[in-house]
Amino acid sequence: DIYAFEPNPRTFALLKVNSEYSTLRKNIKCFNYGLSDQNGHLYFKSTKFNLGGSSIVSDAHEKNDQDTFLIDVKRADE
Repeated sequence: DIYAFEPNPRTFALLKVNSEYSTLRKNIKCFNYGLSDQNGHLYFKSTKFNLGGSSIVSDAHEKNDQDTFLIDVKRADE
């Protein structure tokens, strides 16, 4: 099986659609959270025109940006 992790809800929706049509084996399992060294929440800044350019932010100024939101993260070894 293939395990895919995507914390951004918009990108996750694309991942789900693509994974359903990309293989006949239906062996892709998608999870709507990021991976980290601990369970919790992180601030995530999504760019409007480049979803691949999104990133985790820690700067207080960026946390208040309208394109920044909390995502779930979990330990991979759980």
